[in-house]
Amino acid sequence: MSYILSCTDGSTYAGSVYDHSAWAAQRLGLDVHVLHMLEHAPEPMHIDSSGALGLDAHSRLMEDLVRVAEEQGRIAQAKAKAVLQAAEQHLHARGVEWIVLRQQHGALVDALVELES
Repeated sequence: MSYILSCTDGSTYAGSVYDHSAWAAQRLGLDVHVLHMLEHAPEPMHIDSSGALGLDAHSRLMEDLVRVAEEQGRIAQAKAKAVLQAAEQHLHARGVEWIVLRQQHGALVDALVELES
C-alpha cells in the first residue's frame, strides 16, 4: 500500500513538512502517515558512591533518579501526543482526509527499515 510518510519532531519546520505532505497526498491521491519517534532514554547515570555516601543516602539517591527518569518518560509521551495531534489538525486543515498517526520508540533509521516494505 502506498502512502506519504511524514516524519515529524514537532519543530518549527514541522508545518512545512505537513504542507508538503498534504500537497503530495492530494496530487497522488494517497493517505498520509505521520511518524513521531521517541528515542530511547539515555542509560541512567552511573554513580560511584563507594565510601562517599551512606547506604541510606545511596538508596534515596537511586530512588530519586528513577523517579526523575519516569517523569521524563511521561513528559516525552505527552509531548509526542501533542506533536501528533498538531500534525493531524494541520493536515486536516489542508484537506487531507486519511491520516494515520504513529508513535514509535527507538531510532528513526530502524523505523524506516521496518516501514520500507
